[in-house]
Amino acid sequence: MTKQRNRELHHYVPQFYLRHWCEADGKMWVHPRDGSPLYRASPKSFCAETGLYDTSTTPELRAWDQEGDLSRGEAIFAKKWPDIFECACNKRTKMNLARYLAISYLRHPNTRRMIDNINTATRDLISKIVPHQKTIDIRVKDKSLTLDVDHVRQKTEDTDTNIQEGFLRVMRSSAQDLANTLFNRKWGILFSSEPIFATADCPFVLWRGSSSCRTFGIGTAGTQLSFPLSPRKLLLIDDDFTYDGMLYPLKSVGNLNTGIIKAAERFVFSATQDVIGTQSPSLYAGPAAGLAYGEACSVRTTRRKQ
Repeated sequence: MTKQRNRELHHYVPQFYLRHWCEADGKMWVHPRDGSPLYRASPKSFCAETGLYDTSTTPELRAWDQEGDLSRGEAIFAKKWPDIFECACNKRTKMNLARYLAISYLRHPNTRRMIDNINTATRDLISKIVPHQKTIDIRVKDKSLTLDVDHVRQKTEDTDTNIQEGFLRVMRSSAQDLANTLFNRKWGILFSSEPIFATADCPFVLWRGSSSCRTFGIGTAGTQLSFPLSPRKLLLIDDDFTYDGMLYPLKSVGNLNTGIIKAAERFVFSATQDVIGTQSPSLYAGPAAGLAYGEACSVRTTRRKQ
């Protein structure tokens, strides 16, 4: 079964998720990032690569069924999406959601490209080490690690196998750390009575927010992370929320869709034709601004079509 899955089309943005942007005929509006005319299509052929999570080329990981594990995880949330985020005020539920979001973030091909960049930087570093040095010590904050130089050279060689192995390992080894970071920040679920939120082939958007740091990440204080849950709901991770895990009625969408468009690699998706507008998505630009929402409210006030 694992061998068969390795040859399949692997979706890095789940189809069940994209179906929330589909109309009754199972099609959604597709806005090409290069400015080509928009059109309607099924989610099946988008956000996917053949063998993206293939373990057959990595001898140490052949027993893994990465695609199967991802599919089983999706099945847990698919029937309750996006309503399950209304239960994020429960700490156990929030942690489960944080793990799913972390895996969703790490399963994107962007992570594989990150591994390639890290391997390149590591090779450059190793090339500057004196020939007779056998080990290197790496220290990050209060942690230290001693690595064998020859082993590092071998594992960072510019090969598809090394990049794929690094990609698959990071998906598993980093998921809980990223989940903890997401869990420890405040969540707000913004909702609207209209299908105003777009999504994309790269749906997570990191905003600088109020952070003044030159470089920043998901865990940097003051930053914001947005993730559309459906055309009418969006998760915003923002430490400025008064309450954690609550719902907030949207007053102004601000530049949330602009961020989605900028983060997209090839395609933006919407439930209605006019959400993005008639301009080419490639023309959109600007920082996060203009967002406004009301006071936290009861879950019962949001029971409507998703």
